[in-house]
Amino acid sequence: MTKDGRKHWKKIEDRYKYTVKVPLDNLYGMHLYSKLELVDTDVHYLLQDDIPSIHGFVKLRNGEFVKIHCLHPMPPSPTESYTSTNRDAEILMLGRDITPEDRKVLVFGDLNDVAWSRTTKLFQEIAD
Repeated sequence: MTKDGRKHWKKIEDRYKYTVKVPLDNLYGMHLYSKLELVDTDVHYLLQDDIPSIHGFVKLRNGEFVKIHCLHPMPPSPTESYTSTNRDAEILMLGRDITPEDRKVLVFGDLNDVAWSRTTKLFQEIAD
């Protein structure tokens, strides 16, 4: 990494103290940066050994904890996967694992999906 590249990351890390870094050579590495404390974070590989997801909690300023799930499933595309099967499965697996006891949950990342898709609507029904 160049000296300028190190300076750039240093600026980001100065502003966002809490991080989870999963650098990968493919298109699916993830870096999570937060100004709020990240607690009990863990990296999972739900469907494939080279596509990570980050799970844990963020501690809000009022002391409450909110469960977080960060995803970047493989999109349907001619260069990645001709169907959305894996993407849909990863999103729906997460929806299945969210329980009413979780109460406060944030799901974010590059979901490679749109809010009006059949998969997103099914995710909402399953996680409700």
